[in-house]
Amino acid sequence: MSKLNVLIHLTAMSECLKELGLRADLQFDTFRLEVASGGQYFELLPEFLSGDSRAMKYHWTISEDVTLFGGWRASPRKQWTIASDKLAFKQFCARNQLRTPRWFEDSDESDALVLLKEKTKQPLQRGNIDGPMPLSELARGELRSRPDRYAEEFIAGESIEAWYWDGTLYCVERREQPYVVGDGTNTLRSLAERANVWNGVMQLDWSVVEAFGRQQGLDLDSVVPRGAKVTVDFRYNSAFRGLPQGNENVLKKLVGDVVHDQLVRAGQVLWRGIPEQTRAQTAFSVRATVDEQRNVWFTDMDADRYLHPDIYPVMMRSLFGIADLVAPPPPPPGLFGVPTGTHG
Repeated sequence: MSKLNVLIHLTAMSECLKELGLRADLQFDTFRLEVASGGQYFELLPEFLSGDSRAMKYHWTISEDVTLFGGWRASPRKQWTIASDKLAFKQFCARNQLRTPRWFEDSDESDALVLLKEKTKQPLQRGNIDGPMPLSELARGELRSRPDRYAEEFIAGESIEAWYWDGTLYCVERREQPYVVGDGTNTLRSLAERANVWNGVMQLDWSVVEAFGRQQGLDLDSVVPRGAKVTVDFRYNSAFRGLPQGNENVLKKLVGDVVHDQLVRAGQVLWRGIPEQTRAQTAFSVRATVDEQRNVWFTDMDADRYLHPDIYPVMMRSLFGIADLVAPPPPPPGLFGVPTGTHG
């Protein structure tokens, strides 16, 4: 991933320092970065990562198993409830007029197409998700046997990850849901295997591929009719997607779009969902789906995840009080209540 490449971060930081007229010294033994200007001084903390596609680990120092760089932080890592508890996040969104897919318990009556997700998020660990499937089928039995899971209505559309600093939107990445196209000869299984660009590195989640096929009357060993498109995944980071070619940030292209407006407002709403004592100088990201009507459906929030290289201009302007930082408009009054209930 390019945003976890130390050279990409060094380049982005260098350009930011030149643009804002800041001075910096890099400590090569610790990789801490000292940034100064006009009598002000900040020491930024580096973060490193190790692991594989299923789970990764954070490190404050370089070690033999470190392979990736997570950026320079203004403060140590933080955590808060609506970022670690997915249902708390959804309740907060519903309370504060942010769209979020409906969620269900095992006793709920609905024929909605759902995904089965884990309620608690583990930092940098790929969660187990099953579906999509009708709530009336296997979903209820799974929910009864696994109280740590919940059912969320499946929203078809484009996947988005939005990145924020103190509620200010600075990066948006968007990805279509991957699909295969039938040729009248190969099975769904064969087409999916060929489409896995991470073959041997990231394993396919066959239950998800099979679930999407089932929506079109296909199983894994069915021949896909010529020209038929079958969605094979819904995850933002999918085995069907290769490394990005350059920076994926499309924020500038979105300005003026209704999607941009929804993302900007969500940043301020969610930022105020962070406890006040830890809210200042905080980075976070949000996952969402954009449907055909350009509605943004927010699904979860990541607390202080690894930093996107495009954060440095907005971060430095904030830390040093440099003018021209365009802040998002304040949210409407009457928001940020304590969420209650469990249903959307």
